[in-house]
Amino acid sequence: MELYIAIVETVGALAVVVSLIYVAKQIRANTEQSISDRLCDNMMIGSASELGSIIVRGITGNVKLDDEEQARFIFFVSGWLRTMEQAHRQYKKGYLDKAIWNGYEAYLRTVIPSKLIQAYWQERHTIFNEDFRKMIDEMNTDLEPTNFGIGSGR
Repeated sequence: MELYIAIVETVGALAVVVSLIYVAKQIRANTEQSISDRLCDNMMIGSASELGSIIVRGITGNVKLDDEEQARFIFFVSGWLRTMEQAHRQYKKGYLDKAIWNGYEAYLRTVIPSKLIQAYWQERHTIFNEDFRKMIDEMNTDLEPTNFGIGSGR
């Protein structure tokens, strides 16, 4: 009888471990999907013809934005950087795959040198968590602020 109880307890413990592994994988997949959804939402917002134009002009710095356009650009950049901050946090906790994070980081390195985004960062960097600030600040030591064209390879 004791052997039977020990076998049942072992099988029960094994079932708990398997279910915890399953839940951990589901959480990871859900996290990646959630961040992906937020980025897609940002892209959909940014693809709206008027806002898309403002974003491109804001990033490239080729044309000065009026006050309303600058406000819309700042609103968009705030949401986008918050999404990147959350992705960075999830990556650091091990919930976001390294390959996915590497793509996000490469995109950050492409856009962060924009003079308007640099100005935004200088004024508002304290609203972001310390790890994210440190990462962006390290990028900023490696990159020169620039006005670059979309598709210029920079």
